[in-house]
Amino acid sequence: MSLLAELKRRNVIRVAVAYLVISWLVVQVIGVLLPMFDVSASFQRGVVLLLVVGFFPTIFISWAYELTPEGLKKEKDVDTSNSDTSQTAKKLDLITIASVVGIAALIGWQQLSRPETSAKPQTGLTEPVTEAEAPTLVPIPQEPTTVSNKSIAVLPFSNMSNKQENLPFTLGLHDDLLTHLSKISALKVISRTSVMEYQDTTKKIKQIADELGVANILEGGVQRAGNQIRLNVQLIDADTDEHLWAEIYDRELTTENIFKIQTEVATEIAAALKAQLTPEESKSIAAIPTRSLEAYDAYLAGRRLLENRSSESLEQALALFERAAVLDPDYAQAWIGQANTLRLLTEYSDLSRNEMFRRGQPLIEKALALDPRSSDANTAKAAYLDEASRYAEAEAAYLYAISLNPNNARAHHWYGHMLRSDLLRVDEAIVIHRKAAALDPLSSVIQINVAWSLRAAGQLVEARRIAERVASLDPDYPGAFNALAWISDDLGNFAQAVIEQEKAVALDSGNLLNRSWLAWHYRNMGDVATARAELDKARQIKASHSLVVEQAAILAMLAGDYPAALQGIASGLQAYPANQNLQLLFARFAMLSNDCDQAIAQWQAADPAMFSETINGNIDGIGDYIALAWCLQKSGQAAEAKRLLEQVDLIVAAEPNVVFFQRFSKTGILAAQGKPREAARAYAESVLAKKTRGWYWVDHLPYFAEMRKESVFIEAREQLMQDLAKQRALLQEWRTQDSTP
Repeated sequence: MSLLAELKRRNVIRVAVAYLVISWLVVQVIGVLLPMFDVSASFQRGVVLLLVVGFFPTIFISWAYELTPEGLKKEKDVDTSNSDTSQTAKKLDLITIASVVGIAALIGWQQLSRPETSAKPQTGLTEPVTEAEAPTLVPIPQEPTTVSNKSIAVLPFSNMSNKQENLPFTLGLHDDLLTHLSKISALKVISRTSVMEYQDTTKKIKQIADELGVANILEGGVQRAGNQIRLNVQLIDADTDEHLWAEIYDRELTTENIFKIQTEVATEIAAALKAQLTPEESKSIAAIPTRSLEAYDAYLAGRRLLENRSSESLEQALALFERAAVLDPDYAQAWIGQANTLRLLTEYSDLSRNEMFRRGQPLIEKALALDPRSSDANTAKAAYLDEASRYAEAEAAYLYAISLNPNNARAHHWYGHMLRSDLLRVDEAIVIHRKAAALDPLSSVIQINVAWSLRAAGQLVEARRIAERVASLDPDYPGAFNALAWISDDLGNFAQAVIEQEKAVALDSGNLLNRSWLAWHYRNMGDVATARAELDKARQIKASHSLVVEQAAILAMLAGDYPAALQGIASGLQAYPANQNLQLLFARFAMLSNDCDQAIAQWQAADPAMFSETINGNIDGIGDYIALAWCLQKSGQAAEAKRLLEQVDLIVAAEPNVVFFQRFSKTGILAAQGKPREAARAYAESVLAKKTRGWYWVDHLPYFAEMRKESVFIEAREQLMQDLAKQRALLQEWRTQDSTP
């Protein structure tokens, strides 16, 4: 009898098959169940090793022994004529079939237990939020484009340990993998803000990919147990739902291993998507930013708090970043985190800009010394240069940061803001902000900045459509209602602006900026008494804040008390000597107080660029250029005044759709040029078009004095006053309707 026939007769082959199938079932079961009980990965590996070792003695026993009705006997002691191997074979076949059925059932259970979307396993930490309970923001419709097959979104990883204390680590690992992938210029990588919208989602992979504009989805889970870490990831083609690549990483928990895993995953994904890495990119993603696990944990915790955007959470984040830097002084991200937090604290606390510069700039220099090619560090550098009005240097730094990481949505976002607000390059700002929105399509902040840039370009209908969409889908985001209020203001709908700004205040009542803007909108509507009341509420938040000082001075001007307005700004400058807005207002109020020499000196101190041969006025500075020209005329510098007005006129004419120029810029230029009749006609055109924000300045600035005598102006102003009265009545009618049961 041949060896093969004898193996079959003794059921050795059946035993081998049954053993392998049962072992496979055991491995699958422990892989599913043991993580729920936080059993270490080393124990699981031990079970697998035991099964491998047990295979050989099992095969030997099946060869040397036979199962008989009397029990297990040696093969040589069994009478082959009465051997019952056929019955044993049937039993083995049944065992094998049952095991195969078990494997199939387990696979089916795994598929059914993951979300229907294949997006991400439930963490067990919170109940999934349905779309009915919380609307999910959807991207701004962009120009139709072909989705690149080298585009990817990394969905939030599941916390397989189901322990709350491991959640920051899971989120941090997800964030850092995104950072690694975003450094690969051949890939389009969606930013964290947008992918976090799909935490515990019930949407299908295809739907998620369509909403984010990507061709591929990466999903996975993280288990941290003792000194072990397991990362399970799979790359999915969104169109076919096929797995392009999958891997399980079991490593000892060290920072070196954490970053090596991220490097391996990023490299494997690039290979699967046929995205070529440059030598610099390979070097960058292979870098190990810190070898201190404590520093890494402190940094991750700080990064979570940074997102809460309150003065308290920011202070806590700053302390954690400082701790990370103490634990590892060579950890560049810890220094960047501190610098970014200080910048935010100037908005969310009483930290002054001078203090921000004093403390923050050395931090950025430290980070750049450690990692000069860090896109995040160069973005922080650009933001500080932007704050210092060093726009050419800031632009160079932003562009360098983007070249280092083309997927850096924050760099695009902040750069677009500077292009719009400081450099008047609104068309470029729209392009950059749309790029930021493509990289982070579900970020409410970035979507609203697309709306702000469209608004600046005069595309008010499109800007309002986007802002309304954000407000409806993210109704807890006050920034959406801020934008809506200012767009309504642009359209001359001051009553609607008040209603929308009140929604922003209701969502964030402690935000001084929101409260100050509400006072601003009431003032624009001609309701000075309510504007004062709202300013008093802002004063209760922080009486010395520059916005409170600024608005109080303007209200004093409206009452005709120019010395009080000037004194108020002077007091504000004692607290905020470097605040350019206060410096420029001081110059205007000095002019109103008939002191052009003091006004000119203040304009020179506030912005020396105003005296350059070729000016590059910013959005809020056009009125100051006109006022400066008038004062130059009064001080005998007629030629300089004429040159300045001509340049301002060219700037305004070059951007006829910019909303900031559509109001009274042309009126002011003509009035300062000594053309009161033409100025009055320009004023009437602005009133007719309802481009009337800041109408009260025309009643006070001295270069409008002759124009105010023109009949055309008098009629247009009366029309404006009637419109404001109608809007105040309309607002009261709305309030009455809202209060009716």
